[in-house]
Amino acid sequence: MNKSLLPGSLLSIILVLALFRLGYSQCEVTANAYPQVICAGDAVTLSASGGCGFLMNNDFNNGTIGVGWYSTAANPVFNNPCGMGPSGAHLWVGTTASQTRTLVTIDYDVSIGGCDVNWWMRFGKEQSQADCEDPDEIDEGVHLQWSTNNGATWTDFPGNNQHAVGANSTTPPFQTTTPGSGGYWGPPAGGTHGGNYPPTQPIYYWHTYESTVPLSATSTNTRFRWAQLATSNTGFDAWGIDEVQIKCPTGNLNVLWTHGPTVLNPPAVTLPAIGQLSYDTCFKVTIWDSINSATDSVCVTVNPIPTSDFTISDTSLCLGDSTTFTYTGNAGTSANYSWDFAGTTASGQGPLTRTFPDTGQKAISLSVQEAGCKSA
Repeated sequence: MNKSLLPGSLLSIILVLALFRLGYSQCEVTANAYPQVICAGDAVTLSASGGCGFLMNNDFNNGTIGVGWYSTAANPVFNNPCGMGPSGAHLWVGTTASQTRTLVTIDYDVSIGGCDVNWWMRFGKEQSQADCEDPDEIDEGVHLQWSTNNGATWTDFPGNNQHAVGANSTTPPFQTTTPGSGGYWGPPAGGTHGGNYPPTQPIYYWHTYESTVPLSATSTNTRFRWAQLATSNTGFDAWGIDEVQIKCPTGNLNVLWTHGPTVLNPPAVTLPAIGQLSYDTCFKVTIWDSINSATDSVCVTVNPIPTSDFTISDTSLCLGDSTTFTYTGNAGTSANYSWDFAGTTASGQGPLTRTFPDTGQKAISLSVQEAGCKSA
């Protein structure tokens, strides 16, 4: 019986190609906690965002285009020249010499179907002003396109080219209730902003967009591009994208937090006091599918509730006598102390000495606040 073995170099190439493909189909997860500084006995809300099946996941926060791109003829910058974006740095186009403005991905295997392209987008909205100059002609918008023949031809994603729905905010946090979808987002018809500056259309503000890869684009070698195919001139008609994700379904997503829950958004957790000291506690979440996994953690600082205990040097006084009040609780000198001496207020840890102007029983109280926590 004859045996046939692959040459060592060919076997290595096959292994590298297999690892390359798996390397882009990955899991991503981010753990969150709100608030991250609490008082003992308070609840913290945990959540996690992400999933598996990411082919691309670029946030541009390191000031580069990131991985997964074939060509960046748009000559982008990453210094947020037109204001803040959704998170950290974003990719901005139009401030440099780039008459041809395309951002093209490498080929991806989306043959499984049901894949999505998700991203944030915004057009510049300042008329005739550098860095943020607005696309205003109807053909100066941005296309989302696909190609299955190495970029020989490009096709717009199908759909009604819906604009996003949400508050048109100029400062974070930016909010979108319904993502935009389709394959082309142009400025308002007629090349105007409706006479309003700044414009009121959502395309001129950061919003999320989500387009499903069409059936005709599902192949083992599909590339995508964002393309502005008409511009007025260099330095005009600026736009930007951020948080670009290409994601395919991977079946069941498994979730496990170290404290037990198996969902991305578990019930709130109440954190107890541990002695009379502040402490940090961390929560880790892991997600996985049949191939890949990802883990992230978030930590919460728990501050103790200060006590308001104090002693009185003499509790039986004659008119004109003085007595001293000494704090004996667990708070430090930097805490906020609010004393009430029978209707007269004072502050400070003390000891404090007081003389009362009349006879009778006196009600004395103390409230202490430290690190945002207040005594009961």
